Amino acid sequence: MPFKKVETGIYSYYKQSDENKKHLYYYYSTTGVDGRTVKVRSKYTDIRKVRTERAGADFREDIDNSIPTNRNSTLNEVAKNYISSKTGRPMPNVEYKKYLKHCEFGIGKKKISAITDIDIAKFKAKLIDQGMKPRARMIQLKALLNFGGSSRKIKIDKVNSSIKKRFFTENELLIIFDMAKRIHPELYFFMKMLLYTGQRPKNVLELNVDDIHLDRNVIDFGEIKGQEEAEIPISKKVKPLLVEWIKGKIGNVFALSQDYLQELSQEIFDMFNKKLYYIEGMSKDEEKQARKEAYKSKRHRWSSFYGLRHTTAVNIIKNTGSVYKAQQMLRHSDIKMTMIYAQDEDQQGTADAI
Repeated sequence: MPFKKVETGIYSYYKQSDENKKHLYYYYSTTGVDGRTVKVRSKYTDIRKVRTERAGADFREDIDNSIPTNRNSTLNEVAKNYISSKTGRPMPNVEYKKYLKHCEFGIGKKKISAITDIDIAKFKAKLIDQGMKPRARMIQLKALLNFGGSSRKIKIDKVNSSIKKRFFTENELLIIFDMAKRIHPELYFFMKMLLYTGQRPKNVLELNVDDIHLDRNVIDFGEIKGQEEAEIPISKKVKPLLVEWIKGKIGNVFALSQDYLQELSQEIFDMFNKKLYYIEGMSKDEEKQARKEAYKSKRHRWSSFYGLRHTTAVNIIKNTGSVYKAQQMLRHSDIKMTMIYAQDEDQQGTADAI
């Protein structure tokens, strides 16, 4: 069966009917009754609904609600019977496996009442020694301790907010898009969509052809991080490319998985770091100036997909002088998030744009 991997655990399958029409189906992998991984056909053709269906199928059923958890329970017992206060469901299989990997034979054997600040510090240090970023596991540990009745407070490291102030200059964009175009056409289109819609990579990857309304010049983007669905206008700078890209397509706009796109983008940013790029049609003096601009303030150290989203915000504020318009485009729930871009020192041209 010609399955095509869309993302981790989800596969697409095109079946041709007698009328020579193609029908798109999705399958997702889950654990069968015998413990083996099996592929199950989804009843949906929208990737967002398929993802939700798979998440529901992936929840563990081996919990025992008859066993109450309290401060005398071990962390392992609490983890096994944990019920999320937000979803009302047990911990998903994938998260439970991560818990077992890092906690089962260490801090997991201790009773909730016996876990001290020193134990928590040692657990965090062990994760760091293994080359991991401890934030996700510390959030999980905090939730488990609260569920077990512990009043112990765990300090969660904040995400570095300074990165939100950084964006790509015009010359940097020229370099990055040129490299993307030569590496893979879908990567080039994906990065263009990120810049001209201002949406998160996950939102753009989930786009379905039916979400694009060329007659009304808008794109429907799904929910993310608690934000409701929204219609984002199509920029005239990307519309011709978008029209050509979706011509004759059904189902998902993008065929490549998120993991593969990340892999391709890493190739771009590695080249960017090592200055292994050349812009076609540029003179040597122009290329030298572009490289000089691209490496100002050591921007290459943080280059990522999110830099394109940040660039969208910076350009909106710079060209309109309106933080509110940037908030609407980026779908920030709190305008304080958007204000970060307005505070950047490179936004001195904002007053001239009003």
